[in-house]
Amino acid sequence: MTIDIASLDLNKLSLKDLLQIARGKDNEGEILELKDDILKPATISDYIAQFSNNRGGLLIFGLNDDGTLSGKIKHYDKTNEISIQEGALATTPSVAIEIKSFQVPDRLCWVVAVKIPKPVDGIPRLSSSGALVKRVGSRRAIIQPLGYSFESQILGNASAQDLDESSINLFFYKLKSKAPYIRDDKESVLQVFQLLRPDGSGVLRPTNAGMILFGKSPDVWVDGTRVNVIRYATLEVSSNIEDSAVFAGPIVRTIEDVDKKVWNLIRKPSFLISGKRHEITEYPYLAIK
Repeated sequence: MTIDIASLDLNKLSLKDLLQIARGKDNEGEILELKDDILKPATISDYIAQFSNNRGGLLIFGLNDDGTLSGKIKHYDKTNEISIQEGALATTPSVAIEIKSFQVPDRLCWVVAVKIPKPVDGIPRLSSSGALVKRVGSRRAIIQPLGYSFESQILGNASAQDLDESSINLFFYKLKSKAPYIRDDKESVLQVFQLLRPDGSGVLRPTNAGMILFGKSPDVWVDGTRVNVIRYATLEVSSNIEDSAVFAGPIVRTIEDVDKKVWNLIRKPSFLISGKRHEITEYPYLAIK
């Protein structure tokens, strides 16, 4: 039974179907990995990167290498699902995986299937350890393409209009103060820095680096570019929130805004020492920076 990962619908898949796929010798290896128990997020991230950089795959927990039940997953709840999702989020860029769990009544255990698609954006995925890996047969292979750089990868659905013009103008103003000979042709200069690159049709599109530096909403395009600042009323993370804010935009502006916000949240009580008032902050400003 050969399967196509792209057309595989986990919602319609039964445990019987899953076991049939797991025991199919044609699939074992290139698009299928069986594990007797749920793995740590870092290891899951590596498998997600492997399958994403090939043609997608299916990672199944709770089965032995021959497709029989291992019986090791005695409990499965939201905590386990979050742990699996952490593996997807730790992959760069992250991958939209699908998860379906199956309870085996007569064995009092669980089997969990994770569908890993091949991303349509064509951007290679890095594991949480920063490895660029690919599934080759049943093996993990390290890819070493010439000149590969995540920062220089094109965002295929973005355009130059998704960049913040005022941030670009400020960049050129500071650049020309250092190097007056720089031309005024902004598009050419941005291409030199690989912040804009032409796609296969010759249309200039932002790269990951260009979007992070100058994007109006980089968090829409590149994971990890939004900053959430939260101050809790207690030492524990809870619903008792004193203040919160979300920052997204060109990275330099975001850093400056976060710096100001966090510093404003720091308590700064004043004390009279030898007749003079002194402000003593919870943390020194250098630590905040």
